[in-house]
Amino acid sequence: MNYSEYVKPAVGSLLKKLGLEKSFHRANAGYLYYFNESGEEVRVTDFAGGYGSLALGHNCPELVDYAKQLLDESIPVHSQLSVKHYTGLLGKYISDEVNAVTGKRYVSTFTNSGAETTEAAFKHARIRKLKELNAITNEVHKTLNSISNLFVKGTVLSMEFNGKKYHSVNHYKKDLLAEYEHMISRIVPKVLASEKSYHGKTMSALKATFSEKHKSAFLFKTDKTETVFFPWDEDSVEQKLSSCFVTLKIPEIRSGHKVGFRELQFNTCMAMIIEPILGEGGVIVVPPAFLKSLKKLKKLLTALVLEKPACKI
Repeated sequence: MNYSEYVKPAVGSLLKKLGLEKSFHRANAGYLYYFNESGEEVRVTDFAGGYGSLALGHNCPELVDYAKQLLDESIPVHSQLSVKHYTGLLGKYISDEVNAVTGKRYVSTFTNSGAETTEAAFKHARIRKLKELNAITNEVHKTLNSISNLFVKGTVLSMEFNGKKYHSVNHYKKDLLAEYEHMISRIVPKVLASEKSYHGKTMSALKATFSEKHKSAFLFKTDKTETVFFPWDEDSVEQKLSSCFVTLKIPEIRSGHKVGFRELQFNTCMAMIIEPILGEGGVIVVPPAFLKSLKKLKKLLTALVLEKPACKI
């Protein structure tokens, strides 16, 4: 078959060994159809169901009729520079539903696939974490500028760093910034994901996937994002979250024109991702008690990504 030769040789070979090398020409509700060697149509019950993406069955009549209606009405599909009315209605509906439970309003990001949704969630978490880090860096530069201004005004400053006393503000700033940049360069952003999880095949999604068979061919050992996998245990999660903190030394001007340092705990965990129902992990429901326990850890979490298997909500 062309599929086995030109598209997915490994999958095609496996399907042949399993006796599943069939090309289905028709689908309806929970059934697929193919022609056997005699030309007779054979009906097959589809228990896979698109791994959850076919909750309404194949070619649901209501959806088919509505799709035809939209085509007949020539509804625009690709209209990038425009206000999309129906997309807005969907976004408002989702926000209203979430608002009814949380009391908060949300903006929706619509994507084309599950892995893309996971990727988008991690990008949002990464943006938020970088903003935190940039705010700290700005604070360091602001303090150093204040030190320079005091020096220009003739203020005698007591400056000491790593056991060395300084009389030159420029030398002090140079050494301190070099040390700070070194600290920042060693920060590795972390993602917490549950054991036996599967989140897709884009790069960020792969890193959060538990099984090595899905990701070993793509990831270098030096990739600067680390995934910490956890069991469904509150104490274990709290311990792993606590281990994500690193100490940053931030300069500050103290009384008596003395320059000192305060220690700031920076959380390197940019997100936690959980499948409420493990898909590849065995179709196992995460205990509700465990999900509720995460509320106690909200001060340690930058972002919590709840992923619905195959649907990626």
